[in-house]
Amino acid sequence: MTKTGGNSQVNESVYANKDFVYSYGWNRVMMHVIGGWPEDTDNFFMRNRIFLNGLALFLFNVLPQLASVPFFWGDFNAVIDYLSLNLAITLALVELVWLGIQRSTVQKLLKMMAEDWLMPRTLEEHEEMMKMTKIIRLISSICFYSTICLFVAFVLSHMLSALALKNDPTVDPKLSNGFLYTCVFPFDTSSLPVFIPIWIGQFFCSYISMAGYSSPVGFLGMFVFHQCGQLKLLRLRLEGIVDKETTENRREFWKKLGKIVERHEQLNERTLEIEENFNQIFLAAAVDCIFITCTQTFAVITLLQTEGTFPVFQMLFLFICATYDLGHFFVYCLAGDILMTESSNFGVSLYNSQWYELAPNEVKAVLIFTSRCTRPQKITGGKFIDLSLPLFAKIVKTAASYLSVLLAMKELFTPGNHRVINVLILKIF
Repeated sequence: MTKTGGNSQVNESVYANKDFVYSYGWNRVMMHVIGGWPEDTDNFFMRNRIFLNGLALFLFNVLPQLASVPFFWGDFNAVIDYLSLNLAITLALVELVWLGIQRSTVQKLLKMMAEDWLMPRTLEEHEEMMKMTKIIRLISSICFYSTICLFVAFVLSHMLSALALKNDPTVDPKLSNGFLYTCVFPFDTSSLPVFIPIWIGQFFCSYISMAGYSSPVGFLGMFVFHQCGQLKLLRLRLEGIVDKETTENRREFWKKLGKIVERHEQLNERTLEIEENFNQIFLAAAVDCIFITCTQTFAVITLLQTEGTFPVFQMLFLFICATYDLGHFFVYCLAGDILMTESSNFGVSLYNSQWYELAPNEVKAVLIFTSRCTRPQKITGGKFIDLSLPLFAKIVKTAASYLSVLLAMKELFTPGNHRVINVLILKIF
């Protein structure tokens, strides 16, 4: 029995196939928010909206916060708090710009994915594709709802912090008060006609930054998981290459093997396309995950040590933020790990087939093909770290090591420890 994914050929729009529409889940919604989903009918403004969102994020959030750094530079805890928030915003800004630059690549990958759904499939192959699709939809929905939760927690916690700092006499009067971030503007922001538009701009740009951080994870993860599903289907074809049809007609065997080899080359090129165009994003996400996890955990420990009313909303925000960051990088590592496994198990698929029914020259041809598959497909960070579950464990371990360094530095920079610092400096020099 053969089941097709929809129409017999690729339509003008890549969204004509219902299975493909089902497969990308919430990704289209999230990418539309940041302006990164390429539509065939987009005009000039819609094609470049992602760059405009990046510019707004820089002007409303990044630049005003950067201007505030000199006012709290001597406060160790305040510097760490600044880094814990702005590292994520900076990564989101980088991802927005990079997705805008790679718009044509994204469109190409989407059309390739749509074409896969239009190919004739057996019922078993269609079920395997739907299994991977359910994983994709689960990840994209988690990315969407976790972004909403983080945004709500962020707005509530920072509004309460802004209200608390408004009446704090120790706050530098040069800082612009009442906003969602600690920031400085080169003009007076106390009047409502100036304050309200800037606050609304920061409000929407905050969601853009969170969506810009989360959307590429679900979006690029969708391509990698789909690639894993296609490799799984190819392995199923290899397992079933020896059947009644091929044993009775040897030409049919060579025809099937040729199609498997050709399809494998296509999938290799597709993985290379993802790797070549997005390995910089994967590297930035790895580095960012280390430092954000470290600084967010440090902020949690610092809040637990403070006296007075327990900051519930701030603690909730920090907990969600740390989980949010680790969870998103875990998706990259999980996708990379499954990709390496699926692309290197063709030898297992050959073993599971009825290879003993083949002629010696046919066995030799299949062995040559499977030997080429011993080197797995992979996605890397900057071409020197392979995204996998062992890498995720190493990232968490590294973040914990840096956390211990920050806690030690905090003890050194607390009042009364200047003598210890002077002794350390004399020993070093």
